[in-house]
Amino acid sequence: MLNSMTTELDDDSARWLEELRSQGPLRGQAHSRLHEILHRVTRAEAFRRRDTLPPDVAGDLDDLCLQAANDAVVAVLGKLDGFRGASRFTTWAYKFALLEVSVRLRRRAWSTRSSSRR
Repeated sequence: MLNSMTTELDDDSARWLEELRSQGPLRGQAHSRLHEILHRVTRAEAFRRRDTLPPDVAGDLDDLCLQAANDAVVAVLGKLDGFRGASRFTTWAYKFALLEVSVRLRRRAWSTRSSSRR
């Protein structure tokens, strides 16, 4: 019987952790794949919200998404030891990307709003 705090990882999640913790080219390739995936997630979320954003923010989505993906990768890598396996690794990583892009979009929208009222 498994302890409630112990979760067996699915093969894909275990592979992600192994590759991200490895040394050399395998690690670099895993970082690149992770960034690519998280960049797609940030773009999908940002473009889903595009119609609700001020025009100047909507025009900067590509840059905001790239920055959010960069920060999400750093956050994921910094918290690898916190991954418990309660979900797939990629699902767990997506939340970092969604949080980063949401924060960036909200901050930009509010900074634009404040600037336009002056």
